[in-house]
Amino acid sequence: MVRLGTAPPRWVGSVATGVLLYLLFLPIEAGFIAPFAPLPLLWSLRGLGWRAGARQGYLAGLVFFGLLFWWLIPTVGRFGGFGIGPAVPVVALLSLYMAAYLSAWAAGCAWIGPGLVTWRGVIAAACWWTILEWLRSWLFTGLPWGLMAYSLHWWPMMLQPASVVGVFGLGWMVILVSLLLFKSQAESGGRWGALAVALGIVVGVAGFGSYRIGHLRTLESSSPKAVAAVIQPSIPQDLKWDPQFQASTVRLYRDLTLGIASRVHARYSSAPALFVWPETATPFYFQAQGELQQEVRGIAREAGGLLLLGSPAFVPGPEGGRTRYRNRAYLLGQEGKVLGWYDKRHLVPFGEYVPLGPLSDMVQRYVESVGDYTPGDSGLPLEEGPFRIGVLICFESIFPWLAREEVRNGANLLAVITNDAWFGHTEAPYQHEAIAVLRAVETGRWTVRAANTGISSIVSPWGQRYKMALLEERAAFYSVVSLNSFKTPFMVWGTGGVIALVVVLMVSCLISLLLTKGQRVKE
Repeated sequence: MVRLGTAPPRWVGSVATGVLLYLLFLPIEAGFIAPFAPLPLLWSLRGLGWRAGARQGYLAGLVFFGLLFWWLIPTVGRFGGFGIGPAVPVVALLSLYMAAYLSAWAAGCAWIGPGLVTWRGVIAAACWWTILEWLRSWLFTGLPWGLMAYSLHWWPMMLQPASVVGVFGLGWMVILVSLLLFKSQAESGGRWGALAVALGIVVGVAGFGSYRIGHLRTLESSSPKAVAAVIQPSIPQDLKWDPQFQASTVRLYRDLTLGIASRVHARYSSAPALFVWPETATPFYFQAQGELQQEVRGIAREAGGLLLLGSPAFVPGPEGGRTRYRNRAYLLGQEGKVLGWYDKRHLVPFGEYVPLGPLSDMVQRYVESVGDYTPGDSGLPLEEGPFRIGVLICFESIFPWLAREEVRNGANLLAVITNDAWFGHTEAPYQHEAIAVLRAVETGRWTVRAANTGISSIVSPWGQRYKMALLEERAAFYSVVSLNSFKTPFMVWGTGGVIALVVVLMVSCLISLLLTKGQRVKE
């Protein structure tokens, strides 16, 4: 029991940070608390060695990631064939792994010790946070979900540094402000200096954001214009693959597509148009000849524009060998012909494939929904007329380097197609959609996101949602988009350049701190 006037136990600070971090990724505008979220953990680290600090950080990480990924319990339990009970330890194992990153950050802060309230310590700790976010984005296939910068997705003005330093650099700025706030409270002197710098960063980011948004609007005035339309059919996952509903599914897509097409052509009769369906929109192999395939081709012809749709695909093996399956996006022309396709390159581990080699067959006996897909190998955009469409299928949108590669290969528009019906009525679809906003800002491209049950949106290069359909809403909407060809600074040096700079900065600060410690010991 805590007596009045005494400090609360250290674990309270760890739990508080875990909860505050989780609040950042609820479908509410809570990004303003981002700089304050790490503060309780930082206070709990005071006077601890790095091992004890690691334990405090691990507790914070367990709370944060356990809450962040709770939606995997109904997803894995319902569609993975486990049942809710056995699905809990699956999510627990993921949380145990992800918590290690926050543990490593806390251990680093504790190791810096009193130096954490110095300018060098503040910068080093901010860099260490960014390096750890980057590491978890690619280690063991990567899971960059819940990165700090995504908490700002509601505020386009605060997102613009991502066009220069990407999602990791923007996250560095947020955590830097947090550490400056800690420095202002923990340091005996110089409080106002740290607060002034923190405020200067916030004002500077807002000022740069305002300038860049105006600059982008000017640049776009000379870009070709087109109309992009999104179809969100809101088909329950339980019915999506039922053979009895295949024909009605195609009819629903037909009604929604032709309905929005008539509105588009009535207002923009001469503008090129693109209609985007979600991932695996066709509940059959589109490449297989049949009535349903012909009906989809007919929809493309009647719509009077290009049609981008998701469908499973198969590639027969040579001489009767093993058939390979792909998660594919087809681009159909106004004649209903296939103009090209894109195969998903970064598959979902334990969802679309099992990354365990010989153990794959064993796992698939117990997890009935695990796919047997193979990845594609081309990051080239789909081209027709003025469109150069960079496609990202579902999970791929969380990896900034995939979007960057598409744009460097010539994409003037990004299309994210996904089926988030797996997540049910949880915050996961909102979290997933927020990630696409950062891809638009980083690349300077309009981003069209079509989801089966939501959240679908059309996002400008400065991160403003021009159109949006809510979760489980049946909708079709459109917006005029610019087909931009300019490059953002982030497109030039990418994630690698940003991380290299962060590493150099951190090493320099740590060397300076060690030299200072050595001088104090000699004295």
